[in-house]
Amino acid sequence: MTVRPAPLEVVAVDAPACALGESPRWAHGAWWWVDAAAGVLWTCGPGLDDVREVVRTGRRMSVAHPAAGGRVLIAQDTDLLVLDPRSGATTPWATVPLPPGHLLNDGSADPAGRFWIGSVDRERRPGAGSLHVVETDGSVRRVAGGITLSNGMVWSGDARLLHADSLARCLWEHEVDPRAGTVARSRRSIELPPGPDADGPALPDGLALDVDGGVWVAMYGTHEAWRLVDGAVRDVVRVPTPQVTSVALGGPDGRDLLVTTAQEDMDAAALAADPAAGRVFHARVRVPGVPVSLYGPTSAPGVTRT
Repeated sequence: MTVRPAPLEVVAVDAPACALGESPRWAHGAWWWVDAAAGVLWTCGPGLDDVREVVRTGRRMSVAHPAAGGRVLIAQDTDLLVLDPRSGATTPWATVPLPPGHLLNDGSADPAGRFWIGSVDRERRPGAGSLHVVETDGSVRRVAGGITLSNGMVWSGDARLLHADSLARCLWEHEVDPRAGTVARSRRSIELPPGPDADGPALPDGLALDVDGGVWVAMYGTHEAWRLVDGAVRDVVRVPTPQVTSVALGGPDGRDLLVTTAQEDMDAAALAADPAAGRVFHARVRVPGVPVSLYGPTSAPGVTRT
């Protein structure tokens, strides 16, 4: 019988609750996350006590990823924008050509500065989602398909991309040609074990990678985020609300874990019974995270490669 590790201590961040918290990142010396449903980007410093709104577009904002020059790449619906956080100005950057009813979701930059992002079908048809690459000049290519609910991505080196497929309850491993930015092979790498509550959905959502190769997975529906090593649960963070959407490692020493949550499909009575829904939580972990790579747009106003 496998013994589950004791959950690590968590505290709530003093920040407004999100309808759909997503996409936490540590970059440019600050934390970033989005309320995807409201179209709001939030940020705060290392102390997690100075939260402020950066921009509010009012459109679905599925991911905000750090870019070169202190900028942030934002995905909303099928469009990508480059944001200057200092002024709040956004510059249209690219549109991903998707079939009707498909939307962009989570993504991550590779060490070469390209941005990889998944798409989802609103109807969640099996295998209808795709993986796309946004080059540093804003051109877009489709590189893989067969994904049902594309979610978190993390890079292990420059040739291995781990990619959550929530409804398939697995992590895909894409072997990548780092020069060409193409997928050489894809396989189901990790089949997620059942959650602590047999009636809960236990769906893998956002991901984060640590320097020992451990993969933190936000397990939607379980109250938990798990650290997986060789597919086994080695560490657990448990929060007081079930819809755990994403995770990020960062902070000055890389050992802070930020956890976002959501209020999806909750009516007024459900929200009253679960005041923690949509909050952001923080824990300290043993193993520091691998820093995320920056997207490197080559010609957006004010942006230079670093």
